[in-house]
Amino acid sequence: MKTSTDDPLPDLIRNLRHRLPVERLQAAKALGRLGWLARDAMPALLQRLGDDDAKVREASAQAVGQMGTDALAALSAMLTHEDKYVRRQAVWALGKLGPLAKPALQDLCCTLFDTDPRTASGAAQALGNMGADGGESVPALAEAMRGTNIVLCRLAAKALSQIGTPALATD
Repeated sequence: MKTSTDDPLPDLIRNLRHRLPVERLQAAKALGRLGWLARDAMPALLQRLGDDDAKVREASAQAVGQMGTDALAALSAMLTHEDKYVRRQAVWALGKLGPLAKPALQDLCCTLFDTDPRTASGAAQALGNMGADGGESVPALAEAMRGTNIVLCRLAAKALSQIGTPALATD
């Protein structure tokens, strides 16, 4: 029988506030491995997105991204974070959600024009992963294809093909 002392969550959450960055980093990574089982740690992880240590910020963002649809609102908010690595983790996590990420569609459309090419490309992939549910993103994807980032252009075109019929509608 499990006792309350067998639950690693309280110690991991406490270690997110440790004075040493390496301890905070290890705690964030461990929480990420727990995935949605660590959803009670989400508020503490979101606080770490403002950590002074870039690795702690990124690991915290990645851990939030492992929490599935429970983290949808947080992931949408992370798309405008000042740290490009946090934004990248957010688009990749949203991409894994596929059609379940539809509430973040408009935020992802804005992210297509992120100054970081990988973040923008990740947004195109996330929109494509929505399939037909991403139909509202067609104008933004078409606009993204007009840019100079060839990777983004290709991924936006792929996203349009994944969206399928809604991408073919004309006015």
